[in-house]
Amino acid sequence: MRLCLTLCLLLAVAHAAEIHVAPTGNDANPGTAEQPAANLVRARDLARAVRAKTPDEPIQIILAGGEYVLAEPLVLTPEDGGTEKAPLIWRSAPGQR
Repeated sequence: MRLCLTLCLLLAVAHAAEIHVAPTGNDANPGTAEQPAANLVRARDLARAVRAKTPDEPIQIILAGGEYVLAEPLVLTPEDGGTEKAPLIWRSAPGQR
């Protein structure tokens, strides 16, 4: 059962919407790999917009390495957690810290 859940989650994440964030990004950007957002609050807001349009789509927020300075607290609510079928996952970009 645990293996099945893990495989299902991996398959869902493989087809997830991606929001990219980088310290060198710009919050006017759409959060793509080519045009990343700059801060975590903007990434959360972009994820909420994706969730509003496609509630059953998994979402990954992918953070490039570097230092993120917050001008305001990053407040996460239950809506930001996603669901088992459509999780919201925060992770570092491959090879980044």
